[in-house]
Amino acid sequence: MPLLNGALSKAFILCLAIFLSGCDIRRRNEQDSSQLFSLASPWQSKAELAEAVPRSSSLAKVIDCRSRLDLPNESLFLAHATNYGVRQHQSDIGKLLPNKPELVVIHETVIDEKSTIRMFQTPHQDDSQQVSYHMLVARDGSLVRIVPDANRAYGAGKSHFGGYTIRSKKNSPGSINNVALHISLVSPPHVDNSDSHSGYTDAQYSSLAGQVLVWQMKYQIPLVNVTTHQIVDRSHSRYDPRSFDWSRFDKYHNSMAALCGASHLAIAND
Repeated sequence: MPLLNGALSKAFILCLAIFLSGCDIRRRNEQDSSQLFSLASPWQSKAELAEAVPRSSSLAKVIDCRSRLDLPNESLFLAHATNYGVRQHQSDIGKLLPNKPELVVIHETVIDEKSTIRMFQTPHQDDSQQVSYHMLVARDGSLVRIVPDANRAYGAGKSHFGGYTIRSKKNSPGSINNVALHISLVSPPHVDNSDSHSGYTDAQYSSLAGQVLVWQMKYQIPLVNVTTHQIVDRSHSRYDPRSFDWSRFDKYHNSMAALCGASHLAIAND
C-alpha cells in the first residue's frame, strides 16, 4: 500500500496503521475480535508503518509460486452484477477510503456448491439479499472464481476487524468488504444448525492454504490478517467456517510458504 502523505488526517493514519500493525495470533481461538488486535500508535512514523508491511513480491514471483504449488486452475462462474460491486475510493461525503485488499476472510457455504453458484448468479435487487465471495473451494479442492479480486464481494455486511471498519455512507454501520478478499469452503453434505460438522477435506485445506498464500504475496497481506467470517461478523449470527482446523491449515500453509520462499508470510515455528 502506498505510504500516507501529509495531507491525510491522523485519524486516517490510525485506520491504516491498524491493518499494517497486525494482531495477536490468538485470533485463531478467540471469538471476540476486540481482544485480538493490538492497536498501533496513531502517531507512528511513515518508516514504522512501512516496516509493518511484509516484503512485497513481484508478479513473476507470484506466478512462479502458484506454479510450484500446482494449484488447480480456476473455474469461472461469475456472480450476477447485482451481487458485487466496485471497491469504493471515497465516501458519500468525499472522504478517502482504503480500497486495496488488506484482509482475507474464510467462510463456508452451508449449502452445496451448485446451489451456492446458482444463488450468486441470480439477480438480487434488494440489498439485503446481495451476497458473494471472491472464490469457492470445492470438496475436491477445485477453485471456483465468483468475483474478480479487483471488485468488492459482498461477503460480510455489518462487520469489523479488531474494531476497524469502513463507512462509505454517513449512517452506515460499517463493513470490511472494501478491503477484504472472501474465500469460502464448500460445506460437507447434510449440514444442520449445530455448532460443528464433519469438517473439510485435505484437498480443501491444501487449495485454501495455497490460494491464501498467493493472495498474501500478491497484495502484501500478513498472516495475522487472515481470519474468519465468525470473527469479523457484527450481527452475531455468523459462525462459519464451523469445525475449521487452524492446525491443518498451518501445516499446508507453512510448507507452501517455504516452497515459495515466503516463510515471512507464515506462522513462525517455535
